[in-house]
Amino acid sequence: MVEGIYAPLEIVKINETKGYGVIAQSFIEKSTFLCEYSGEVKRNEGLCQCDDLFALSGDFVVFPGNTANIARFINGSNSICNVESFRVQIEGTPHILLRAKNDIKKGEELLYNYNADKQEKDLFYD
Repeated sequence: MVEGIYAPLEIVKINETKGYGVIAQSFIEKSTFLCEYSGEVKRNEGLCQCDDLFALSGDFVVFPGNTANIARFINGSNSICNVESFRVQIEGTPHILLRAKNDIKKGEELLYNYNADKQEKDLFYD
C-alpha cells in the first residue's frame, strides 16, 4: 500500500489527437508538488528522439520506458504551461520534480515544457 499525500491527479483520454493526458481532480494551488518524473536514467545514445525523454544532465536523460509513473501522461506544450519542472540531486542522485506553475482549476489539463528545466539551476540536498 502506498502512503502519503498526493496531488489530486487523474489520467484521462483528452481527445483522438492528443491521446491521454492528466487533469486536476480538484483545485491545485500554485507551487504544489505534483509528482516526480520517473524512469530509467540512460545515456542519450541511440534512444528515440521522442518528447518522452527528459534531459537530466550532460548526456543523460530520463527514459520513461517500463518504469514511468503518472508524469509520463502529462502532455508537453511549448507555450501554455501550468506545470514546471526542476532538477534536484538528493544525496548525489538526480531527480526531476514537477510542481504547479500557477493555480490549476478542477478539470484543467496539466501541461509543461519537457525540457525547460535545462535552463534552471540545479538544486542539491544532502
